[in-house]
Amino acid sequence: MGSSMQNEPKRYFAAIRLGDDVPPDQLGRRVEGLRQLVSNFAKGEVQLAFSSGDERFVGLFFQTARDIQIIRAELDKATTHGDRFLICEVGDLAGHKGMEAAATWLQRR
Repeated sequence: MGSSMQNEPKRYFAAIRLGDDVPPDQLGRRVEGLRQLVSNFAKGEVQLAFSSGDERFVGLFFQTARDIQIIRAELDKATTHGDRFLICEVGDLAGHKGMEAAATWLQRR
């Protein structure tokens, strides 16, 4: 019973804020690298939820069967001292306003 439950994909949300020490001309490259990292362990099941205008702060929805502690460790290795992130499992969608792409992604998974 335990092993089948552990292999079920779960939906997660990651909020990532790059540190103030990251030069503006490197923000896009860093965000793309982090998105690719998440995409690799989520097998492409990633949806951008939001991005600040300068790309310093992004939110990603993703689906994976990987343990949340493994995800945390991978993000920890890919971020620097000034970066911050939060990861949480996503439950039911309660509603949305103006976030159609992210809401649709959640509804279909």
